[in-house]
Amino acid sequence: PLKADREIVLAAMQQNGRALEHAAEPLKADREFMLAAVKQNGRALYYAAEPLKAVREIVLAAVQQDGGALQHAVEPLKADREIVLAAVKQDGYALGRAATPLKADREIVLAAVKQHGGVLRFTTAELRADFQVVLAAVKSAGDVGLQHAGGELQADPLLQSWSTLTSAQRRWRQLREHYRALEPIGTYWYQQTMRAIFDADGKAVVVGSGAKRMRSEYESGVAM
Repeated sequence: PLKADREIVLAAMQQNGRALEHAAEPLKADREFMLAAVKQNGRALYYAAEPLKAVREIVLAAVQQDGGALQHAVEPLKADREIVLAAVKQDGYALGRAATPLKADREIVLAAVKQHGGVLRFTTAELRADFQVVLAAVKSAGDVGLQHAGGELQADPLLQSWSTLTSAQRRWRQLREHYRALEPIGTYWYQQTMRAIFDADGKAVVVGSGAKRMRSEYESGVAM
């Protein structure tokens, strides 16, 4: 039957990630097949036979493809640091599905808020009062990140300056910081070839060769 043909089902998943829902049950319990399936679409973990949701190799492959797949893993694997870190690096919102102790893990939280600052709400009061964590959240999500910060940090001038920017403005500002941080050559290179004046919307008003390059790299994601 077509529903039991692994090649046909995998091909169908390329067109519709939910195609696995209609696959034959033996396929959903086949370790090798499900590993291939989640590498193609992490959310396919939802359709896996329950025992396979406890297979670390399969779950890790799933969250590396789609961090949101963490929600379909068994509870012990939601407490697996490597799996959770991989998940939040792909999708910051996966932090909300992690085991409680890992929501207090600074490295994991920092990786998550860099993906989406709003997930700061899932962490501890201690990390919501951590300046570097909050700064990463605000750079990622602006005011959405700042509103979950510890009370005193919400009044911090630097954090407030980031929170008022639009998404495009934040990206431009991060990009400029990226180039200015290239020491010691970076300062000279920046002064000589990045000569540009930016308006309030982050657009280059005076554009030199370096600014054109910066814009090109920004659009291609090279410098992000």
